[in-house]
Amino acid sequence: MEIQSNNNLRSVWRQAGELPRGVPGEEPDSMLFRNGLLIQDERRIRIFLAHCGEQKHRCVTKIYRTPLLLTWRDLFRVPVAERESRNLKYAEGRKLPVVASLGHGVQRTPGTEWFSLISTAFLDGDTMRAALARPGITGEERSALVEKSAEMLALMHQEGLIWGTAHTGNFMVSPQPGGVLTAFDLPYAVCTQKDMRSSGSALYDLHTMVRDFRRLCGLEEVFIDEFFSAYARAAGREAGDVRAQFETRLKNRGFTWSRIWLRTLSSFRLRP
Repeated sequence: MEIQSNNNLRSVWRQAGELPRGVPGEEPDSMLFRNGLLIQDERRIRIFLAHCGEQKHRCVTKIYRTPLLLTWRDLFRVPVAERESRNLKYAEGRKLPVVASLGHGVQRTPGTEWFSLISTAFLDGDTMRAALARPGITGEERSALVEKSAEMLALMHQEGLIWGTAHTGNFMVSPQPGGVLTAFDLPYAVCTQKDMRSSGSALYDLHTMVRDFRRLCGLEEVFIDEFFSAYARAAGREAGDVRAQFETRLKNRGFTWSRIWLRTLSSFRLRP
């Protein structure tokens, strides 16, 4: 399956649903990208691997479907795929280590379902979550990954980007020596064009990372301490101040409103 920018998105949605199901790495690379592979299939989103454009780049494509009865709601919101494309372009312009955007499209025909699509480069390697769980991984190697993720978040915040979906499943670790991290999946990011390292919004990214470390990765608290210390160093702050600000926010107000803002309110075209 090849994705071209002028494809009818309804047709792309249908074709994606007919692809074989699987996950990257289960079969040889030549087979994986011969006809495409559907890696996520839900009522309103399909994610698949395919080829994109005239150069036939290997890519990951996400296509979103808005049912006819809900299209009225999306009249007032920027399509998710368009938002992610803008966020990736912003990040690339700021030299942040994010996946390359290969294009996006929106199809809104009155009286029918609406679709939006974004394609990004395929990233070789494992997610950070998988890397942290590798058999035989040492404590030093875990610490290095944790610290790299903290440094990347600090850099994002310095460049005015609040990620919104920061967790170990959205970092790709390259297979090359050194394990370079690349961020992907940024549909709910907010790009402010100002330094956000000391902001309350930046704490939400720290919150989602720490929650992931504890609940899904099972990391010991020593790694959480290293995460805060690495973030503080990279952000030019004191580790104790960052931790205190985080714990106070978690105790007093929590992060529910931050999640609502990033995922819902900030997507509207007109904002209060």
